Order: sequence, then structure tokens, then C-alpha cells
Amino acid sequence: NQPHQHSEAGEYSLISISNSAGTTTRPQSFEYPDVASVHGRVLASLLSGHHLTSNSAQQRFGTSRLAAHIHRLRSQGWPISRVIVKVPTRDNGRVAHVAKYWIDSMAIASTGIVGQRYIQRCFNG
Repeated sequence: NQPHQHSEAGEYSLISISNSAGTTTRPQSFEYPDVASVHGRVLASLLSGHHLTSNSAQQRFGTSRLAAHIHRLRSQGWPISRVIVKVPTRDNGRVAHVAKYWIDSMAIASTGIVGQRYIQRCFNG
């Protein structure tokens, strides 16, 4: 029996979960992208505790390349987790499999004041 959750798209079912290679990198070694970039806004959203899907990234940041942004952030040391979920579509009951990304709360907390200031700069200019 798989857990069910709700999203903007409706109910979805958990398919699988994976985490990027566990990192013991200290927060100071994380790379913070330019605050005006889509990479920066994606990171700030994840550091704010949001979960992102390709649909939510399209709506919030106007990008259809969330997986590419996640790949780049992971290569910069960010421990971004992923789960594949089933999402109902409007296409005659068809179900789509969608990746949902987030950063664990412990990793968010480890960024401390530097992470909080980065979030503020991304969303408040």
C-alpha cells in the first residue's frame, strides 16, 4: 500500500524515492547561483522548504527545464531529493509519472544564516 498525498494537480501516489549521494559537505562549500538566475530561484524555493515539480517550476519560474536545474544544483553540492509520483491527467483518466524535488529540512537548517539571506536576496531583490 503506497502513501497518498495531495498536490495542485490533485491526488498522487508515491512510486519511488531516491536521494542524491549523501553529502557531508559543510554549508560554506555549497555554491550559491546568481540570485537573478532561474537556478537561483529554484534553489531559494527548495531552501524555503517547497517541493517542486516540472509543472510548479513552469508556473513559478517560467522554466520547462527543472531537471536540468536540479542536475546543475546537485553538481554544485546541493543534496536534492527526488520522488516519482503518479499524477492524474485530464487525458481520459491517464496517469503521468512526475518527479518531485526537495531539500531535506536538516540540510536546509545546515545552511544557517547564509541560506536565509540567500533566500531573501532571491525573492526580495
